[in-house]
Amino acid sequence: MLSQARQRDESSRGVVLALAILAMASGVSAEGCSGHSCTGLGCQPHADVVFSHALDTSRTYGVDVVSNGVTTSCRVSLTAVDPCGVQPIWTGSQPTVTMDGTHLPTGGFAGLTLQGQPASMTVTISDDTGVVATARFDSIHYSAVEINGAGCGTCSLASVAMSVP
Repeated sequence: MLSQARQRDESSRGVVLALAILAMASGVSAEGCSGHSCTGLGCQPHADVVFSHALDTSRTYGVDVVSNGVTTSCRVSLTAVDPCGVQPIWTGSQPTVTMDGTHLPTGGFAGLTLQGQPASMTVTISDDTGVVATARFDSIHYSAVEINGAGCGTCSLASVAMSVP
């Protein structure tokens, strides 16, 4: 009985593998009907605040953002983030870029991502000693970026630079 179940399982895997090879050979999985390849990255319009250098990973930071007149506050650390609609960007030792190609500083708390398309914002970063940095962005320029490949639709993205000590 066990032997028959094992044979059916191996036979099913063979069929799945054969179908996968056939799909790859025909290009169906990557191209679709339009004749060009598109990746499957999801897109949510957003603005990245990129710090001038990465902040210490061992600290907890307060983040206050006033965006289009609405204030959001939360605390972020490498191991925890308060749910506040602001996503911290942490980097390792390897060079990293945002979706629009902006280079991020390596080795720590490198910036923030704010969902949506704020027209203006003020960002304040603090730690247990007080305010680390504050920056005001009165006019944010968004670019239509084809993150999934040419002809695969655009995503509205922006990056602004924030100086931190």
